[in-house]
Amino acid sequence: MGLFSGLKKLFDTGGIKLALDAPKTFSWDGDGIPVTVTVTGGDEPRTVTALEFELEDVPEGDGPVGSRHRDRSSGFSSRNRFRMSFTHDGPFEVAANEVKTFELTVPIEAQHNPGSGVADAVIGAVLGGSLNFGAAWYKLQVGAPVEGAKMTRTTSRRIKASGQMRVTGGSGR
Repeated sequence: MGLFSGLKKLFDTGGIKLALDAPKTFSWDGDGIPVTVTVTGGDEPRTVTALEFELEDVPEGDGPVGSRHRDRSSGFSSRNRFRMSFTHDGPFEVAANEVKTFELTVPIEAQHNPGSGVADAVIGAVLGGSLNFGAAWYKLQVGAPVEGAKMTRTTSRRIKASGQMRVTGGSGR
């Protein structure tokens, strides 16, 4: 086995291609984020075990190089990050060179779970209610683990949100 074939095996993502189509903006008041995920098979049939979504806030300084704030320090932020996960369970069989399209809605409801970062940091003494956010950037990522592959093929999109997010799980005030 040559060096390059060994490296290729180490970074094996299952021989599929993955594409994500999502709107440029979303509202916290909506039912979710409508997305289209396209999985394209490679040279051999494969089994995708799930579609794993993650929605995560993007800190202000993480924009494209030309848009970063120059007067901000480059130190680490101590603020809590927002992160939500959603899994569309499989398995999904993908034949060689087959194109499969999934039209889904990624839910954007936040549940109050003790120790879950944003909920604990913001809610504090008041359980339930709503949080107001200004316009903010988020990264929506989808991963498609393939049976037998060492790594997961992923792709992502930056999307913008503004408005209000409801946090459930308490009495609210």
